[in-house]
Amino acid sequence: MEIRELKANILAKNFDKFYIFVGEEQQVARVYIDKLSEMSGAQINFADSIMDVVNKPKSRLISLPTLYVIMDDAEFLKNEKAWAAIDRAIKDDIVVFWYTSQDKRNKFWKHFADRVVTFEKLDNRILKRHMNMLLSDANKDKLIEVCEGSYSRILLELDKLSNYQTYTWNLRDERERDGGQYWCNECLKTLLSDGTIYRPANDAIFDFVEAVLDRDVEDAYSLLEEAYECGEANMVLLSVLYTNFRNLLLYQTDKDNCGLSGWEKKNVSFAKGNYSDGELIHALRVLRKCEAGIKTGRMPDDISVHYFLVNVI
Repeated sequence: MEIRELKANILAKNFDKFYIFVGEEQQVARVYIDKLSEMSGAQINFADSIMDVVNKPKSRLISLPTLYVIMDDAEFLKNEKAWAAIDRAIKDDIVVFWYTSQDKRNKFWKHFADRVVTFEKLDNRILKRHMNMLLSDANKDKLIEVCEGSYSRILLELDKLSNYQTYTWNLRDERERDGGQYWCNECLKTLLSDGTIYRPANDAIFDFVEAVLDRDVEDAYSLLEEAYECGEANMVLLSVLYTNFRNLLLYQTDKDNCGLSGWEKKNVSFAKGNYSDGELIHALRVLRKCEAGIKTGRMPDDISVHYFLVNVI
């Protein structure tokens, strides 16, 4: 079942006896469960298994419909006899089987293919429409990237941002003349740099490299420590730095015939002009010196990246 079919089903109050939800975007799945509850008038109740639902005694005095949500019912996945009886077993209630993962080799998923609603990650354009309007478009992209496109994580980090923005509101200065836009974006920058907003290890590496290309000394050292905390090796950092400084040199000297892909161009285009061609060549030589020094034992591994920063940025 497509999500649009589920939506039409709910709006028309044409409810199935049971649904099967799966997919990465659990926050969106929760939105549809809440809407099912609202439109059907059924109260949400979490259960451990379908057997708990069908064997639960009903009150003779009060018979209110219930929307049962069952998380990862492994027994139901394997019980083929129960598949055939499920429609008859569910009386006046609605059941949502909610699975956090899916193995399509399992017969269950083939048997119920027309019942499964898959909640994939939302498109970036849709995510942006649900984000704080005070954030710049670039910062929305940044937050989506940091949260790896997860709407659930984005909502969590936006809540942190909102609370921090409110708490620090009185610290704003005379630049605050745009209804909060400046301060909102500054708060996001602070929460990203101090680690309050979590970012994956790989993201920390590339943010570190971006800060170096941007010649932002404070951010570069802060993000370097973050990369270390995530367990990144100096040789990996030097390798990523070398690739990006080389690409920037190629882009800066002849962007139309540099041989870089569109993605590679995008990753370095913002830094054009931050370093002269001579400085970029010098940076590449220093990186080679650091790499060779580590391999030959002439340079301690733990000072290699710091040596590069001191001599280049």
